[in-house]
Amino acid sequence: MNGLLSFEEASTALFGRATRTERNRLNKWINQGYISAIVDERRTWFPRAEIKRLIGEEDETDLS
Repeated sequence: MNGLLSFEEASTALFGRATRTERNRLNKWINQGYISAIVDERRTWFPRAEIKRLIGEEDETDLS
């Protein structure tokens, strides 16, 4: 899962923490189409490139 981040990893990268509030915000963004995610039966994964797009990073230093 090198190119994918879990809910907790994505939340921490975007918001600095991973609480229920941030989880709800990410779910809202998924439903609104603001962020793309890969949802399997039990988990949701976020492409690393998608998180970088949202935080404005162009290199892979912070999320590698």
